[in-house]
Amino acid sequence: MTDKYEDASAHYGREVRKDPRLVGTTGDLYCQKIAGTSGAEVPRETSHTDVESNYFKSAQWSADGTTLLTSSADNQLRTFILPPDLLSALSPHVLRPYATHTLPSPANALAIHPAYDLSTATTALYLASPSSLPVRLISPFIPGILASYPLINPTTEAYIAPHSLLFDKYGSNGNHFFAGSESEISIFDINRNGEGPMSRMKTIPSRRKKIVGGGVGMKGIVSALALSSDGMLAAGTFARWVGLYGSGGRGDMAGVFEVYKNHEDEDGVGEGAGITKLMWSSCGRYLCVVERGSDGIGVWDVRSTGKRLSWLRGRKAKTMQRLAAEVVGNEVWAGGTDGHVRVWGDLGKVEGILEPIWTFQASSDALSSATMHPSGTVFATCSGQRHIATQEDEEEDEDLVSGSPSGRDHSISSRKICDNRLNTTALKSIKSLAPLLDRILVQRIKAETKTAGGIFLPESSVKELNEAKVLAVGPGGLDKEGKRVAPSVAPGDKVLIPQYGGSPVKVGDEEYALFRDHELLAKINE
Repeated sequence: MTDKYEDASAHYGREVRKDPRLVGTTGDLYCQKIAGTSGAEVPRETSHTDVESNYFKSAQWSADGTTLLTSSADNQLRTFILPPDLLSALSPHVLRPYATHTLPSPANALAIHPAYDLSTATTALYLASPSSLPVRLISPFIPGILASYPLINPTTEAYIAPHSLLFDKYGSNGNHFFAGSESEISIFDINRNGEGPMSRMKTIPSRRKKIVGGGVGMKGIVSALALSSDGMLAAGTFARWVGLYGSGGRGDMAGVFEVYKNHEDEDGVGEGAGITKLMWSSCGRYLCVVERGSDGIGVWDVRSTGKRLSWLRGRKAKTMQRLAAEVVGNEVWAGGTDGHVRVWGDLGKVEGILEPIWTFQASSDALSSATMHPSGTVFATCSGQRHIATQEDEEEDEDLVSGSPSGRDHSISSRKICDNRLNTTALKSIKSLAPLLDRILVQRIKAETKTAGGIFLPESSVKELNEAKVLAVGPGGLDKEGKRVAPSVAPGDKVLIPQYGGSPVKVGDEEYALFRDHELLAKINE
């Protein structure tokens, strides 16, 4: 950790955090060319396309926290189911995929069902958009394709492959999904196999709307979609526009702005080459705009459309590769081309240019994804990028395809191409955990082990108390109308918890628990 980030941490009044502990990794299995990876998993014949370096393009958690879905350069979608003793094992687990789905072409976008439950086949689903083909519905438990959803150009009758996918987790309980394409957002029903979209919404105004004065819109491929907690759909394009749509993404455009207009300067603030991800703050007031070819992340106040509130500088992501980021509580976590994860704090609270408050190295190569487990205690990263081959590599590729012996050890030399791994790390500070929705983080109050007279009691005589201290609370759940319900307790409160239940969380040697707000029995007023 450099002095720069230690100074920034002190500026925000936070302690310097410890580097997380590695608890799971794919190791060297994917640190090689596509042919080597395929041969290690399922032996098959080698083709000329297999001599390229393999690398992870993305990774994302399922809603229940049991599964990691990854996409790689070899057009393989892999689901990794985490072992139950991930945090308690003495050494890092070796992660291997539970299921693999082969796409015929690279995936433009992926989306996991918002109610994904490993024990329920009807929700253990995800969507994939292979280029030039219909969107696919896939399950890690059922081979093949469960359903497909074609999006067809009415003029050329060619398939349109969406560049962004998003399940509607509020308005339809995950039965509908949004798909972004060229100047259009389409809405599909997952129960209508083989059918096109239910509705298609153009992001550019029609000629008739322009005539009557309704010429608000944006052009370009819709490359990113995000739905806020209060039902505002944000859509971003490679042309660096952002559009906002009300009524859960089904209403008229509420606003539109260019992220580059009048916001670039000589220091690179505001620079970018196309939006790749949009992220809402938990309150739904601030929108984080992530771009390729940019060293920062813009934070926008949607209450004042077109006004950038702050710029998160030092991301280290000047590349056309998609490097993801994520909002964790009131912080933003992002990976860079140097293999470092950087964290910025006080999302939406501070204006101007902000520096990272914490950083740690997770890989020696570019981090394409950096994503937090729903519990907030485990962080997953995947790494790798396309590297330029040397003359020696090209000679090795020819030997690999033709099968001629060269005396080289391909398994060793190919691993020098990139550090392409999927890693899971356990956070060492409970302050890194930010409860979601109506979840409450508590720590049980320990019973006294010594009497008033100074006599120490044996462990068998010490009863476990049902009292706990509230350490952190989520922003609150949503009612049937989609309105936010504030938590009934606050950090520092003393509460009565049930003897059993809750989700246990262990950080270091300390034990904690996550409860739903309605699961708490009482608030203790002293």
